[in-house]
Amino acid sequence: MASNGPDPGDEPGSVWREQGRYLGFGLTWALSTLLFFLLGLWLDGKLGTTPWLSIGGAFFGGGTGFYNLYLHVIVEPREKREDRERT
Repeated sequence: MASNGPDPGDEPGSVWREQGRYLGFGLTWALSTLLFFLLGLWLDGKLGTTPWLSIGGAFFGGGTGFYNLYLHVIVEPREKREDRERT
């Protein structure tokens, strides 16, 4: 089974660094969902379309946050591994 990241035993403190990295990805997902929900809620108030834009904003923010998470957790390690195998 291939590892997606550096070996946690490589250097002291790297486990904390990796935990912080993944915590940041989760927070980015949550904050993008919240931001777009609030933007939709504000637009609902201005346009009188309650609750459609807030729901749509939450889904859009969640989708973009998930896409960002997918890129960092799945795609980047795969590309790094392929680059190492080529050299």
